Amino acid sequence: LYTHAHQADHDAQFPETIWQYLDELGLNYYALPEAAGGVASEQNIVSNILIAEDLAQGDFSLAAGILSSFSAINAITRWGSQSIQSRYLSAFAEDSQLKATFATQENTAAFNPFQLKTTAKREGNHFYLDGQKTLVLLG
Repeated sequence: LYTHAHQADHDAQFPETIWQYLDELGLNYYALPEAAGGVASEQNIVSNILIAEDLAQGDFSLAAGILSSFSAINAITRWGSQSIQSRYLSAFAEDSQLKATFATQENTAAFNPFQLKTTAKREGNHFYLDGQKTLVLLG
């Protein structure tokens, strides 16, 4: 990652070659449960931390971008309903180039992720978001 970090900062864009490496490594399969087509037999926080730590030695920003889908998969596995898991985890298993991220952090002092101020309102087939988020990886 280190060799790509300066150019990525200069271009303000995640390098396409990193996505190619990620696809070759199959990193997301380490977060996907075996039942969903991955290789994770259990949620192992120690393995996740070791992966993140090793990647971050090259460049923290690029590592965070790489781990955005990995983190989304872990969140869906941990907190998603069965219908959400079957819909989205299978999508990651079928398409190794699928990218995801999430935005929880809000621009406020004493931020509490269990008391979000941003809202989503459904109208027909669309959702309308109202509020602000900060730190949206790959945003």
